[in-house]
Amino acid sequence: MKIKWVKAGTLMFLAAYLVFLCTRGWAKDVPIEEIASKMEQDKTITSLEKCGARQLRRFYGLEAGNLEGYVFYKAESPMSVDEFLVVKAESPKEAEDVLDSAEKHLEEQKKSFEGYGVSQTALLTEAAVESRGSYVLYASGSHAQQWRKEFLELIK
Repeated sequence: MKIKWVKAGTLMFLAAYLVFLCTRGWAKDVPIEEIASKMEQDKTITSLEKCGARQLRRFYGLEAGNLEGYVFYKAESPMSVDEFLVVKAESPKEAEDVLDSAEKHLEEQKKSFEGYGVSQTALLTEAAVESRGSYVLYASGSHAQQWRKEFLELIK
C-alpha cells in the first residue's frame, strides 16, 4: 500500500513540475505596435527621446532588421540613466541573445557611473532586465519598476 502512495506522490510531483516548466517564461503574443502604443501613453516614457535603429546598434549592438520589432526611449542627457527598451525577437532562443546584450549594456552603464554618479548607480541597481517568451525588457531610471509592471500586464 505504501508503494502505491509513493508512486502517486511522485506522479503528482512530476505533473506539477511539468506544468511549472511549461508556463515559466510564457508571454502572450502581442504585436510590438500595440505594446508601443500602450506604453507611449505613459508620459514618463514619452518625455524621453525616441531612438531608432542606429541608437539600438550603438547602445546594445542589435540590428533592427534581425528583430521582429522594438520600442526604445532614452534620456537625452548622458548623465541620466532613464531608458526604456522592449524588443520582440523572432523566437525565445533569439530573445536570450538580446537579453545578453541588455545585461551587457547594464554592466557598461554601471561601470560608466561608478565612483561619481552615486544616484545613477543606485537607480541602475534597481533596473529591470528580463526576458519573457520572445520579449526582452530593459528599463532603468526612477520609473523602471513602474514600466516593468505596465509591460508585464500587457503580455500576461
